[in-house]
Amino acid sequence: MNILSIDLDGTLLTSDHEVSKKGLEMIQKVKENGVEVILNSGRDLNEIVMYPELEALKTPLICMNGTKIYSHEHKLLHETFLKKEDYFTSMKTLKEFEIYTEVYTNQDVYIQRDDLRPDFALDLERALLDYKSIGEKENIVFYKVIAHGEPEELQEIAKLVKKNKNINVFFSYPYCMEITDKSAAKGLALRTYEKLINQEFETIYAIGDGGNDLDQFHVADVSVAMENAPEYIKKEATFVTKSRDEEGVAYAIEHLFKLI
Repeated sequence: MNILSIDLDGTLLTSDHEVSKKGLEMIQKVKENGVEVILNSGRDLNEIVMYPELEALKTPLICMNGTKIYSHEHKLLHETFLKKEDYFTSMKTLKEFEIYTEVYTNQDVYIQRDDLRPDFALDLERALLDYKSIGEKENIVFYKVIAHGEPEELQEIAKLVKKNKNINVFFSYPYCMEITDKSAAKGLALRTYEKLINQEFETIYAIGDGGNDLDQFHVADVSVAMENAPEYIKKEATFVTKSRDEEGVAYAIEHLFKLI
């Protein structure tokens, strides 16, 4: 069984946050040729299915950098989460800086410093609450923390946060840092999905553009970086395809699976 893992933002989604039409066509075509396709994103489920064309693909989904895994029917198959003490340790560090943060939980997505919300952040309704109040809520589970800021500052913050060895820190973009439990990562989630469906992947193909895609690149037999990816991502890939605005996903699929 061959599997193709595709990132969304910066990859299948254009710079206008629209789904690549030709990319969708090629995904359908490669599925018809017997390849399992999985969307592997930093987004949560509701942030993916807000695109009807993605929901219509009926593919399994890896969400929030491997924190959750869903079946074709969007049945939750697996989840992992930040321990409360790791949440508090991370947030205490982030609180020392003037940055916008989002906390993904089983109850809501909470934000802090809404006055610092950047234009590129998802324009979705969020609940405003300080991190201590969030942590004191009953039966709350922490999936992921996102921090937006200047790249140089975030790199310095990351060094502090990474002192906690129980967590993973990813940069989906230079200005977007994501914190999850150490058991959550895109590549690790692919291996977990393999076990969940009791299948052995003969070949793993992965397409992406961000720092959070490196983990899936490392488990892939063939990895493809988008032209719009940072240079350090491109260097880790088997080859580089066209950009997200030049139908890079479609171009990669055509060449990977000899559909041209």
